[in-house]
Amino acid sequence: MPPTRIPVVAVDTTEFFTDLTLSKSAWSQMRVWALKGHAELWVPEAVIQEATRHYRGHLDDHVRKLSDADNALYELAWDRDSQSSVERRHDEVAALQSGYEKWLRARLDRVGAVILPLPRMSHKEILGRMLREERPFRAKGGGGKKGSDGYRDMLIWASIAEHGAEHLGPEDTLYFITSNHSDFCEDQKTDTVARALLADLTGQPPQDKQVYAMGFSRRGQGHDAPGVSAGIVARTPAPQGAPEP
Repeated sequence: MPPTRIPVVAVDTTEFFTDLTLSKSAWSQMRVWALKGHAELWVPEAVIQEATRHYRGHLDDHVRKLSDADNALYELAWDRDSQSSVERRHDEVAALQSGYEKWLRARLDRVGAVILPLPRMSHKEILGRMLREERPFRAKGGGGKKGSDGYRDMLIWASIAEHGAEHLGPEDTLYFITSNHSDFCEDQKTDTVARALLADLTGQPPQDKQVYAMGFSRRGQGHDAPGVSAGIVARTPAPQGAPEP
């Protein structure tokens, strides 16, 4: 497959956590870019499943809060025959719980997003990296809580790397959109992923591939710094004949 020539944007789960319906400004702009051919959007399967779990957890939290409010109001009511808010919305909540993953896949599909399959990387390879505490694995916590973390991050990156090795050419640019720089990047170099992870992607010297790591928006020193949209504009010209977003 020839190089895409337009930038590829691969999204980590962190960029779903604050916008699970993809409706805020950053995701809205990303969807426009993908729809108009300014970028190719990649979403790993592990990210879809993590976002779904996170959505259901948020929904459960809000149902519990609603139930607590119902109980408090019940204690103050003299007419105790009325149906609670939770009971009235049972069917709606159940539909949201069961339907989110299908809705998310359809929403991404409408803008041409590529859902990357779970990686082929062997358990032996993953275990070896974990024991060596290579990125994205690292020791976390202290005392009895100390241990290696990063399994889901490894699945996400391996999906991107395997697909990228097959579909990206030397002139392509990959933006890995993550707020988890501590696990994916070197301590002193957070604008790209760690060298070991770059090697997964390229199969050639890491410096030969243009890979940037950033969030949809970046904050630092009390002000907003350019996020992915500004990065794409700055580094990659829009495809010839493509409309402006």
